[in-house]
Amino acid sequence: MRNTWGLLALIVSILLVNPLYDYPVGDDWTYALSVQYFLETGRLRLPDESAASLIFQTLWGALFCWPFGFSFSALHLSTLALSLAGLWAFYRLCALRLEDARAEVASSWFPLLATLALWFHPIFFALSFTFFTDVPFFALFLLALYFFAKSRAARREQERARALVLGTVFSGFAVLVRQYAILLPIGFFLSMLGERKAKERLWPRWIAVGMPAVVLLGFYIWIITAHGVPTQFRFAQLEMVKTYRIAHDLRHLPFIVAFYLGAFALPLVGALRWRAMVGEEGKLVLLSLLPLGGYATYAVWVEGRVMPYLANSAILPAFGTGGGIVFTLISAWAGALVLAAIARESRTSWVAFQRAHAHTLRFGVGLLVALIVFFATDVGRSLLIEGIDRALVAYYRAYTAAVPSQRGLDYWRGRVGDFYAGLQQILYGLTILSVIVTFVPVRGRAPDVRHERADPWQEWMTKFLLILGALFLGVFLVISCQFDRYLLVFFPIGLLLAVREIVRWFRPRLAFLLLLGLGGVAIATTKTMIAGYGAIWRAGNELLRRGVPIEEINLNYTFNAWMLYQQGKREITRTGQPSYWAYAARRDFRYWGWSPDEPAEVVLEVPYRDFWRWRWERVRVWRVRDR
Repeated sequence: MRNTWGLLALIVSILLVNPLYDYPVGDDWTYALSVQYFLETGRLRLPDESAASLIFQTLWGALFCWPFGFSFSALHLSTLALSLAGLWAFYRLCALRLEDARAEVASSWFPLLATLALWFHPIFFALSFTFFTDVPFFALFLLALYFFAKSRAARREQERARALVLGTVFSGFAVLVRQYAILLPIGFFLSMLGERKAKERLWPRWIAVGMPAVVLLGFYIWIITAHGVPTQFRFAQLEMVKTYRIAHDLRHLPFIVAFYLGAFALPLVGALRWRAMVGEEGKLVLLSLLPLGGYATYAVWVEGRVMPYLANSAILPAFGTGGGIVFTLISAWAGALVLAAIARESRTSWVAFQRAHAHTLRFGVGLLVALIVFFATDVGRSLLIEGIDRALVAYYRAYTAAVPSQRGLDYWRGRVGDFYAGLQQILYGLTILSVIVTFVPVRGRAPDVRHERADPWQEWMTKFLLILGALFLGVFLVISCQFDRYLLVFFPIGLLLAVREIVRWFRPRLAFLLLLGLGGVAIATTKTMIAGYGAIWRAGNELLRRGVPIEEINLNYTFNAWMLYQQGKREITRTGQPSYWAYAARRDFRYWGWSPDEPAEVVLEVPYRDFWRWRWERVRVWRVRDR
């Protein structure tokens, strides 16, 4: 019966939003280009504006377009199908984690309510109705994660082998959407070290990590030797060298992940018996809340920032300063509860890790300290700066051979000092973390009935999830995470780590009521986003019907770029500024034009419904005079 209610919630929310709208939203026009090109020519071609591998998503989208031809409606349905598959995988993962839970009523409801919490996660929900790469990658990630877990939890040898093969296949598919999906099989391989059972063969493990690695290597060989490296690939690789931005993220990203995890787990965490949990785990909750509260104080006092900390989003509603402060406090409290549950669940794994790798950890700390001392000297500093400079020159000239830019090279060489300063901070941070992991003792918890009954694979799963979280956090530090949608992957990792603890204090009925509120927010913001882009789309097409050339139009990046490609114009050739500008009443939408400063007149108004504020807004098109 409970699954019927969950299915009903999915169907109703999908019908309320309606994925059958035939225009792009945000950057998904970029990924749609590859599908359109494949349908027209039968060849794979990645657009210059994309840095994602995109192969699987292109073929998957083309499969949905095949019956009736290319359309954005079909592409949105393709993403929605993968989204539902990912939800199924997450439901099964939660059920696996709670097989031995004592709280029978709560544990029977939790998989469904956690799945609904993921579905109504405002970022996941909104992107499920677009053709962005986030949801296809995320769904394939969850499918691979489920089958890898199943390969350890299954009782029969044949079932374990089948699950391992499926996990490997879905990992390969995920790599062909986003390259850093390779972290999943790598994390699986690392988690299996020291986990060999009697008479268990090693070659399946090597295949599990080897096949996705071969897929990724083959993709890069193809794109370098046959396809040609897209422009965005080149710039994305160069951005990764900007270690001064990595240093900035090193101070912020771990805290931001905890805040976002708390914010979107709130329908579940808000349904806990807080007094009972704090009474039993007060020290852990306090130890988690103190650094989050300290960071929130620092962020608002020094940088003037409140939640949502990553502002590069067209999905989350704007809260204002007062609302942002309240949202920050709530996120800190919810995040502290989740972190406390994760700390309790992972304590045994942490103790085992410290004991098993004590000598390696001490050697690593000594090596990091030696590097810090060396690079602090004049000789080390000069050697490192010269090395960075030579590497930048070699890389930049290699990828700009076709269109060399001395000005661009001079810009990057001028940032070498920032690179050095950033690398120093990275080394400092790694050293502090290594010292904590190596020398801070963690007292093992006393065994209870619940954990004595737990299968060994549950302890392995905890270790696997911890490794995955650390790998993704490290990668997002390197690529300098700017968009809140990148943090989506931490939501299932954090919940799956905490679920066996928080289910003991869980109240399903209250969670259901809180999920109704979250669902309303997700539906309203998604419908507003779609309606707003639809208004821009209608305004732009009306201008084109009136005979206005695309070179004179500046509505937003999505409309302009898509229409330029459709007309075979990769770049806008202008002698001056465009004559027609779009102005959105909601200024928190990204990629929208603003009203011009010069004398102008309104030539077109297109209304759209703001479902979040429940009022009508308008997109106004201004014609600048004397142009």
